Amino acid sequence: MKNETAKFLNWIVYRSAPFIAVSLAIYAIWFCHTALTPFMQLRRVITLEDRLQGALFQTESIQRGFLLTHDETELGLYDKSKGNLRALLTLLGEQLTSNSEKKVCRDIEAVVRLKIAEMDETIAQGKAGDFEQAVRIVKTNAGRHYSQQICDDLQLIRGLESGRTYQR
Repeated sequence: MKNETAKFLNWIVYRSAPFIAVSLAIYAIWFCHTALTPFMQLRRVITLEDRLQGALFQTESIQRGFLLTHDETELGLYDKSKGNLRALLTLLGEQLTSNSEKKVCRDIEAVVRLKIAEMDETIAQGKAGDFEQAVRIVKTNAGRHYSQQICDDLQLIRGLESGRTYQR
C-alpha cells in the first residue's frame, strides 16, 4: 500500500504540474482577452471617429480649393473623399453596440447628408461658372454649422462608448 501511495504521489507531482501550468496559462489568456476586449472596442471606435473627422475636413478642403482655384481636376478627389466619408460612417455604425450610440450615429448620417448637399451645391454653382453664388452659399455658415454638429456628435459617441467601457 505504501508503494502504491508513493507511486500515486510521484505521478501527481511529475505528471500534473504541466497540466496545471497549461491550465493556468489558458486561464490567463482568457482573462486578459476578456478584460481587454472593451478597451479594444473603444480604440476601434475612436480610430473610426478620428478618420471620419479627417475625411470630413479633407472633403471640405477639396471643396474650398476648387472654389478658390476654379480647377476642376480637384473634383475627382472630391468624389473619392465623399465616398470615403460615407464608407467610414457606415463602418462606425457597424462598430457601435448601444442603442443610444446608434441613434447618435443616425443623427450624424442625416447631418452628413445635409453637409454633402451643401458642398455639392457650391460645387455645382462653381461648375456653372457662378463662383460668386457658391461663395455666398459658403458664407451662410450652414456648412460650418453642419461640420460642428458632426464633430459634437462624434464627441458624444466617444463619451458614451468611454462611459460604457469604464463602467464594466
